[in-house]
Amino acid sequence: MIKVSVLSGQWAFPCDVVDLSPTGCRIRIPEHRSLDDVVRLHFPRLREAVIADVVWRDGRFAGLRFRPKLGPVQMLD
Repeated sequence: MIKVSVLSGQWAFPCDVVDLSPTGCRIRIPEHRSLDDVVRLHFPRLREAVIADVVWRDGRFAGLRFRPKLGPVQMLD
């Protein structure tokens, strides 16, 4: 599990990345938080935020598709 900061609209909050692939991820969202259709994720080891589309939501989980997909070096960091 990877801890990230998610920026959705004007709000930033911590989330857990449960599954990760080069094209997207599944995150666990804190209770009482909602997501815009597009979010920014700040991974601890990446210099820039990753922009992602929210493609599904199910309770406290959401599926995100990265724009663009992550490269192999970014996946290893």
